[in-house]
Amino acid sequence: MNIMKCKDFEGKKYGGWGSPIEETMIRALMEKYGADYSKVQIFNIGASDFMTSVQKDVDFSWIFFGWDGIASETKNFKINFLKLQDLDKDLDFYTPVIITSEQNIENEPEMVKKFLKATSRGYGFAISNPEESALILLKNAPELDKEIVAASQLYLAGQYQSDSSKWGIMNEEIWHNFSKWMLDNNLINQEFDYKNAYTNEMLP
Repeated sequence: MNIMKCKDFEGKKYGGWGSPIEETMIRALMEKYGADYSKVQIFNIGASDFMTSVQKDVDFSWIFFGWDGIASETKNFKINFLKLQDLDKDLDFYTPVIITSEQNIENEPEMVKKFLKATSRGYGFAISNPEESALILLKNAPELDKEIVAASQLYLAGQYQSDSSKWGIMNEEIWHNFSKWMLDNNLINQEFDYKNAYTNEMLP
């Protein structure tokens, strides 16, 4: 549909999963780049297949590039991919994240550290052995497309740690910027204590 920039959202149909954050991001980006948010239609398509949806029901959608983007490349389905953090640095955020309670950290610190050590080893294996990791995934989820799984793992092997000194390290600036963006855009109604929302101290 020749969507190359946020202005091109005007007059188009967006397919999402019904979260307030996605509509707010689209509105904020369109306003930032001088586009009219009232001219985009928002539809909830749930977990529908991306490639099927944009051919039949909607014009653009939010995807996880490590799966849908790679799947599109693998199937020679041409897409224009707009990366959120390239459009607005405040939209750089961590996902997925591992969550535990403050009680667990205080009362069971060794358990938390052991869990993260094991998780770190798993990611380290996937980084160093993407082909074997793909086979392990397929063994446990044989219904998945083998070609997409293999290509996805090759791509993600370079993303799991990215440019961090080690797996799992999080940057305070990213937490600060995104929490402020949420407050400024009324997704949260009070200042977020981002400094106490995460820790790198339990990593191996």
